[in-house]
Amino acid sequence: MATNQSLDLLTAKTTPTTSDVLYILDVADVTQSAAGSSKSLTIGNLATMLASNTKTLTNTTFDTAGTGNVFKINGTSITDKTGTGKVVLDTSPTLTTPTLGVATATSINKVAITAPATSATLTIADGKTLTVNKSLVLAGTDSTTMTFPTSSDTVAGLAAVQIFTNKTIVDATNIISFNSPQNFMINGQITVSISSNNLTVAIKGLNGSDPSASNPVYVRVGNNIRTITSALSKTLNAGTNWFNAGSAELATFEIDYFVYIGYNATDGVVMGFARFPTAMTYGDFNTTSTNEKYCAITTITNAASTDQYVLVGRFNSILGISASYNWSAPGTSIIFNRPIFETRILQYAPQWKTGGTAPSLGNGTLTGKYRVEYFLVYMKFEWFAGSTTTFGTLTYYFTFPFSTPADARRDIGQAWFLNGSTPRIGISLFSYTAPTGIEFISNSNASVTATSPATFGSGDRINAEIDYEWA
Repeated sequence: MATNQSLDLLTAKTTPTTSDVLYILDVADVTQSAAGSSKSLTIGNLATMLASNTKTLTNTTFDTAGTGNVFKINGTSITDKTGTGKVVLDTSPTLTTPTLGVATATSINKVAITAPATSATLTIADGKTLTVNKSLVLAGTDSTTMTFPTSSDTVAGLAAVQIFTNKTIVDATNIISFNSPQNFMINGQITVSISSNNLTVAIKGLNGSDPSASNPVYVRVGNNIRTITSALSKTLNAGTNWFNAGSAELATFEIDYFVYIGYNATDGVVMGFARFPTAMTYGDFNTTSTNEKYCAITTITNAASTDQYVLVGRFNSILGISASYNWSAPGTSIIFNRPIFETRILQYAPQWKTGGTAPSLGNGTLTGKYRVEYFLVYMKFEWFAGSTTTFGTLTYYFTFPFSTPADARRDIGQAWFLNGSTPRIGISLFSYTAPTGIEFISNSNASVTATSPATFGSGDRINAEIDYEWA
């Protein structure tokens, strides 16, 4: 392009020279090619400019928006742009609120990132903070949720020894395993109430409410933990001589009753109470409601003699005399929520009988006390003849608070009696099987009667101390 070449020639020029001139046309002159009707700008050596590696541009805009324009870096076309600001280079760039999309990195802010084989998701809810203070590996089952306490606390481990303070163990599946001794309730208590002369005994949670899925009561029966998750109670209505507790010997006196928890696969967990503390299976109870070994049980529909029972506590109550047999509360309710295998020292009214003409106590007195401990009954009684006492005929005997074994005519204790001012010591006491009672044998090996070993009269006294195995 020597001097003032036409535009037509410029379009055919492929190799610029140092003397080439670039024409700048007026807008109104675009159809002319003569030198005189155009403006020209000498730019020097165009080839040198295009071939140079470094150029400094000031206030210059490159806009590739037009059709057919291409911008390349190292031979790679830049087809579009996103965001605003500066071009990012590969060493230590600083980015402000970038959206990375799908990115690959091995670390961010010195936090190493191990790429998963295919994909993984980390989600942190808006405005929340995750702080990790120790190296930790989380493992579990996919798609499960772990809910932590609502306040700061320590999470207990399955295998570690933990100390729990003021905690309530609530398990929705009602299965819990612990090394608890037999006969103990966990989160359980015995409650006793009297309404309209009827007695109700129940197992409640420690909060006073019925057991439920959220308020379970646990009991170890044998080697298995049994769970109570619903109301469990037994009501005995007035009008029946339950447990023979309304007999002449026991009516109107406090009696200690032992509470049992039993189990069978069909009826589930059951509760009952009885007068004696040594039952281990359903077969140890008598099923007759007026028998002294009866147990009032919540459900016996599918009971079997081998069903296991454990004693979990004790309470006291009073049954009235015939024929109303009304239940009443003692002056002081005493409830044990733990295994206990003995009663307190309780009162009873021994009955004085003979094998012949019946005696009459008149204005005399006859009092007795007893205590049950496992299979044994310990008792004392005192008989005092008054001025209106009549003595009957034939052999004397006095009744027990519990029956003796059916096979027995056995020595069960010692007694002494005061005849006038002469004490007689060493009187043997034998269990008497029909009717059940205590038979007196004098030191001369003769039965005690109104006239043997001496004639009884006003002011005479008999004191006895006895222990025997109940039937």
